[in-house]
Amino acid sequence: PRECKRSGTIFCYVFYSKTGSIDTALMSETTRIVMLVIAGFGISFGVAILGYKVIETVGSKITQLNASSGFCAQIATAVTVNFASFLAIPVSTTSVLIGAIAGVGLAEKEKDAINKPLLLKIGVGWIMTMIMV
Repeated sequence: PRECKRSGTIFCYVFYSKTGSIDTALMSETTRIVMLVIAGFGISFGVAILGYKVIETVGSKITQLNASSGFCAQIATAVTVNFASFLAIPVSTTSVLIGAIAGVGLAEKEKDAINKPLLLKIGVGWIMTMIMV
C-alpha cells in the first residue's frame, strides 16, 4: 500500500498491531491524515537539523556543479523518477539524484571529476540502511 512507504512504516506497524491488518481500506481518513502530518513534521525536523549537510554534500562535495550541469542532473532525476513511477517501481529521489550528479561528474571526462571515496561512503550508507531496516 502507498501509505505504508518509508515514514508510514511505523504507523502501519502500529495499525497492524491494533487491527491485525495493514489493509489501508480499514484506515479511517483521520488515521491517514495523522500519519501524513506526523511524517511531515518528522521530515521537516530532519531537514532543519541536518539538511544543510545533505545540501552541501549533494551540491558541491560529490562533484562541482555549475548551472548547466545542475540543470542536467535535475532533468535526469525528474525523468527517471517519473518513469519509475509510471512503471510502479519505488525509487528514492535522493538516490536517483546522487546517481545523476555522479553521471554529470563522469561526463566531465576529467580523472578526478567525482569524489569516489564519498560516493563509496554514500553507497555503504545505503546498504547499511537497508540491512538495519
